[in-house]
Amino acid sequence: MGGLHGTALNVNTITRSGLLKGLGGPVLLLVVGVIGFTLGVHAVPESARPGAVDIGFSQDMVMHHQQAVLMATLALDRATPAVRGIARSILTSQSQEMGMMRGWLQVWGAPLVAATSMAWMAQHKPATATAHAGATQPSRPSPMPGMASTDELARLWRARGPAFDVLFMQLMTRHHEGGILMARRAEQGAHLQYVRDAARGMLFEQAQEISMMSAQLHAIGAQPLPPLFHTDAAATH
Repeated sequence: MGGLHGTALNVNTITRSGLLKGLGGPVLLLVVGVIGFTLGVHAVPESARPGAVDIGFSQDMVMHHQQAVLMATLALDRATPAVRGIARSILTSQSQEMGMMRGWLQVWGAPLVAATSMAWMAQHKPATATAHAGATQPSRPSPMPGMASTDELARLWRARGPAFDVLFMQLMTRHHEGGILMARRAEQGAHLQYVRDAARGMLFEQAQEISMMSAQLHAIGAQPLPPLFHTDAAATH
């Protein structure tokens, strides 16, 4: 048969067929790239496609990380040296993770922002959630657990010196507790292994940072805010 009939459809086949003849160089590269991406997406086996938890976790954790990055950036200018070190670590790790998750969403062809925030958490409630350390629901309703309110962010903006250190670590500790709740759910329910692995890494990383901030708060005679859930929530596997 002539043309494309009876031939495996791929970028080389389309190029050889002459269908793209006459297109300019830049346009040709763009068209071939789009065709290649489209064919690649359809060629992905079911086992390698993201599920609702993979997509929802990535969308909402990017939003969650954005607030942590905002607070950490402020701390680089306002905090004392000891706390600036913690803030720098948070800023670096969460900026990298945001880029990673945005990349996933683009490859998956999913929106960067969820139509309904945290819907994936409501859909995926594993049977072990209430028994598993740190997997209980937050003690207060929140569309995205651990997020600082507008008033709390305004207070942080106005704070200076030691008062800034205390409020920053209190808000960031609670923020991390919410992140741990989300990451724990993704570790249990994500379809893709690399998403589960990334969620597990976030669990460990944020638990370590909570420990650092807790020790720093106690060293200066301050206390964390009341926990979102049981105090062992930061425990990792």
